[in-house]
Amino acid sequence: MILKIFVTKHHVELRRFSDDVIQRLRTLSEEVLANLARKDEFSGRVYASYKKFLNQTREWSDIVELSLLQARD
Repeated sequence: MILKIFVTKHHVELRRFSDDVIQRLRTLSEEVLANLARKDEFSGRVYASYKKFLNQTREWSDIVELSLLQARD
């Protein structure tokens, strides 16, 4: 696995992005997608569908993903 090589052979330190960075990236991503959605009707419909799906699945995803992570060894 390439990640293991980076860490063991090249002494790469893996770190998590800070919450501030994650939030800023989320905001910028949403802005980019919203701008693209305004360019034409089809893009707008795709973006609206994406947002609807995201909102409908967010709570379930949080529960399921956390459970799966906790169940790992």
